[in-house]
Amino acid sequence: MGARAVLAAACCALASAENHAVIVAGFSGYNMAYSIQSSMNDVWHRLVGRGVPQSNIVALMFDDAKDSGFNPFPGQLFTFPGNDSRDVRHGTVIDYTGASVTPERILAVLTGNATAAGGKVLQSGPDDDVFVYFMSHGDEKVFHVDKEPLHAADLHAAFEEMHAKKMYKQLVFHIESCFSGTVIAGLPDNLGITAVSSVNDTISSMWNCPHFGGGTVHGVNMHNCLTGVFEFSFFNLVGHSGDATKSLTLG
Repeated sequence: MGARAVLAAACCALASAENHAVIVAGFSGYNMAYSIQSSMNDVWHRLVGRGVPQSNIVALMFDDAKDSGFNPFPGQLFTFPGNDSRDVRHGTVIDYTGASVTPERILAVLTGNATAAGGKVLQSGPDDDVFVYFMSHGDEKVFHVDKEPLHAADLHAAFEEMHAKKMYKQLVFHIESCFSGTVIAGLPDNLGITAVSSVNDTISSMWNCPHFGGGTVHGVNMHNCLTGVFEFSFFNLVGHSGDATKSLTLG
């Protein structure tokens, strides 16, 4: 199944039965994380817009890019350029911010361990569909949570625990980072998970940004990357077309 079809299912077909999502923007700062944080906020709005209850979404993000002194629009984040671009940070509910965003907390949220997480966690069941969205920087078999590594082996173990606990009927895992292909490589085939990475195990992903150095928002050049090229291409294809209403059964 192609990446576009899988992501269309993730963002668009999550409108049947009981649907849940865990979305993570895993890096801090303005220059290093603007696109990471803006993209996650955009995904939050798209999920809610397609009927996923806010109560069923757990969002983790450092949430500092919007308040950076480098941000020409304090308190706001934008994913697309143009004079009609909307602030995607407005209205988003973030459950964990700043220092509370750690590899350990992400794993606790995924596995429904409220004691370890100390707050909101995924509370899905065997008949539910779950969308897990990760975006950050990365290295081989590592998803960066700022300066801390979330190792692929630990993430795989969390998915195996979710499967054993019957926390989903279908799970779509989307990851965008450098070397994200190495994070999903080796994920057991018997977990019922559809995993999509932005790149394979040899390619740098994050700075292939469609607007780097030229993303103009409301007449102001942001001098930054607004979103990753993987996100930009997908949402232009699906998010702004009639195809966004189509559903797709994964299996």
